[in-house]
Order: sequence, then structure tokens, then C-alpha cells
Amino acid sequence: MTARPTFDITFPTLPNGVLSPGSLQRVLNGILVNSISGLRLGMIQDVKIEVGGAPSSGELYRVQAINNIAMGKDEKIFMAKDTAANVVNPQDPNFTRIRDMAMLDLVIDVVPELVSKTDDSTTASENNSSSNTSSPDFDDPHPAQEDSPSESSMKLVFNTLMEHFAALINNEPQATTRGLLREYLPAITPTGSGAAPLPDVEDALGPDTAGLARGALLWDTIYVVGNNCGGRLPLSVVRDHQILVMKRGGCSFGQKLQNLPSVPPSKQSLQLVIVVSYEDSEAGLPSGWLIRPLLEGQQLTSTGLPRHRPIPMVMVGGGDKTYDIFQRAVGLGLKRRYSVEAQGVPISNLIMI
Repeated sequence: MTARPTFDITFPTLPNGVLSPGSLQRVLNGILVNSISGLRLGMIQDVKIEVGGAPSSGELYRVQAINNIAMGKDEKIFMAKDTAANVVNPQDPNFTRIRDMAMLDLVIDVVPELVSKTDDSTTASENNSSSNTSSPDFDDPHPAQEDSPSESSMKLVFNTLMEHFAALINNEPQATTRGLLREYLPAITPTGSGAAPLPDVEDALGPDTAGLARGALLWDTIYVVGNNCGGRLPLSVVRDHQILVMKRGGCSFGQKLQNLPSVPPSKQSLQLVIVVSYEDSEAGLPSGWLIRPLLEGQQLTSTGLPRHRPIPMVMVGGGDKTYDIFQRAVGLGLKRRYSVEAQGVPISNLIMI
């Protein structure tokens, strides 16, 4: 068995930093690092990944131990990008944070679909109520006595319980008002001379260790425009919406952007265009993979002149399911992806969140 090279990365102990049980937190599939003060990572050269049956040429390192805690081969180390920001020199060759220039994540707040009772049950109850009130009034030889307040309350509670049990038995959906759902969608940036840099904004926060959403999202005006191949959009759409969502196909990416009128830059005007790709455009690719869209030439305005402020664009997959998410979206932010390298070699199981 061939011996693989190993080495340790040790971080300095901060003046106010005390290594405590809370510094490392066991989570699903690995360990979350809350503080790097005095942290020690035991590294080992990882097995090279095979792509298409052939081994890749690049090397990889893997964290095999953290503060003498052995790590399983499939376990990961999770670390917030700001955890080491004020401790490690960004240019340190032994621990270098690298931003992914192609892939990022869209963080989206979505209104959940309303779950309500069927119209049939509502109509039936209305009909029953109507028939009871419109029935002829006959003299009853034994008129019923009025219930006392306590008896009426008991009957009301009993009837409510029976309606609830009947709904459970019949599997009828109940009307509910839930909070917003937070979705995370992988996106890819375009390439070519027409590609524009993403807006220089603060990253949205990822979920906490319990999977719950954290923090508000930056943009809240989102508009879906179909494939946007039918000519120039109204000026108000670009002026009053920060995010435009388009379907892929029908015309080139450049034409989709050319159909957007130019407006003065502001916080409320267009910040980003999102193109939704469909399965027929992703044929032959593994699930979840995307090819970077190509913007061949310089971006042009709807009048054919060079656009002085090119519009940033990203592409996501998922087709109609993703498009439906954007139709119900009320908030959106960007979360850039980072990786970590040691001496120029990627660390495979250290994930920046």
C-alpha cells in the first residue's frame, strides 16, 4: 500500500479566543467550525477523482482529523466564510480562500401554495344551511326546548371535533397560512465578451445548523417575462423591477438582453436577469449540471447601440418547476461559492458556507 503524504495546518490562538466545546459542533454529515482559534487540521492527500473512467490530473487534499477528532472519509468540515476572515491572511498559501467565478447560489423567499378546502364541501354546507332556513314551518306537537348556554357550548365543541375528524378521514386539505419558504438554487454565470460582472452586493446567509433560514434578502421586486423574444419590453418593467426571469429558447441570450430598454441606475431598477433552462437544452448532461451560456458579442440596447452598463445575467436549471418558484418569489439574494486551497491544492471536504 502506497503511503500518502500528510501534514498539519495549525491556526494561532487568538488573545480572546478560548478553545471550548462550542468551537466545534457536530452536524449532519460532518463538523461545523465556529472558531479557528487554536484549531489544527490534519491533512492527507486524497484519492484522485475519476472522470469518465479516466483519473483526473489534479491533486486533492482531505481533512482526516480536526483537533485529534478522526473524520470519516465521507464527512465534511463546514466553515462560514467570515470565520477566518480576520484571522488568516487572504494570501496565506497554506489556507487560501478562492471564490468560484462560475457557480453561485440564488437564495429565494417563496410564497407557499395555498392549501384550501375543496369548493364542493363549501357548496354542500351552504346548500344544507339554505335548505334548513327555507324549510316550511309546521306546528310541532312537541316543541323542542331551548338548550341552556352550557349545553349549546358543548354541542358546538362536539360538532367542531366531528367536522375535524371527518376532514381527516376524507383527506380534505385544510386552509392554512404558512410563512415563506426559502429555496436555494444553483446558478451559473455566462462567458463571452457580453458577460457582465455580478452586482457587488453582500452575500445572503445560508441556513443555520437546524436548516432554518437566516437574514433578510436584498431584492424584493421580481418579474417573469416568458422567453422575452417578442420585442422591446415596456420601460416600466425594467425601471420598477430588480429581477427579471426569462425562459431559455426562442432567441439568443444576446437578443433577450437587447430587448430590455436602458434605464438610469437605481436601487429599484433592474439588477439581474435570470434565465431558466429546460430539459431539452440540457440533454446529455448529468442531473444538476449546467453549461455556461455564451454571450458572444457586446451587449446592445434595443436601438442597436452598445450598452454602456451591461446587464448581469445568470442561468438556472429545472424548467417549469423552477419557473413556478420565481412566479411565487417575493425575495432574492446571491450567495457566492468559495473553496479552500492549501499550497495551491484544493481541500476536498472543507466546505465554505
